[in-house]
Amino acid sequence: IARNESKFDQPPRRTRDDLVAAGEIPDAPYILVPCQLPHDETIRFHSDMGMEDLVESAARNAAERRRHVVFKPHPANPASMAPLRALAPAGAFVHWADTASLHDLVQHAESVMTVNSGAGLEALVAGKPVDARGRADYQALCGPHVTEAQRRSFLDWFCTAHAFDAHDLDHSRLVAQAHAAMAEVNGIG
Repeated sequence: IARNESKFDQPPRRTRDDLVAAGEIPDAPYILVPCQLPHDETIRFHSDMGMEDLVESAARNAAERRRHVVFKPHPANPASMAPLRALAPAGAFVHWADTASLHDLVQHAESVMTVNSGAGLEALVAGKPVDARGRADYQALCGPHVTEAQRRSFLDWFCTAHAFDAHDLDHSRLVAQAHAAMAEVNGIG
């Protein structure tokens, strides 16, 4: 987070005042919705809700409750965001943060709402409450009942036992762990 690193390259970090002046975020509390690609496999196979559903719902709730929502377009395919923007045009309580770093947006948000984006996990690492509407690896940390100790314990487990570095081309450790786990489940060894 401090190095502004994420799965996708991020724009340079900016202060809250700069983001407000640029119209990226409101000068008021907001909920951040990092957009996923509408055709993303994590949505298609791990959620009963599509990105379109989340965008419509978040924009409608923002208007009805007079609460700000900031949508962060997915950086991998900006063209796929056009239909989402049409569902939630920028207005009094709806904002689109096109040039802000995800980390800045998370830092200044009250909370983060997502279908099941990896950005939700990044928000949890940053200590923000997350509402994941789909099935996410970090689902256990979503909701008001989670304590700081539970969050830290889960993230420690997730980062050391569950996740792996996809940039590490030597997957021998991962393969060995998978074989050991399968052997244990099957009662071998």
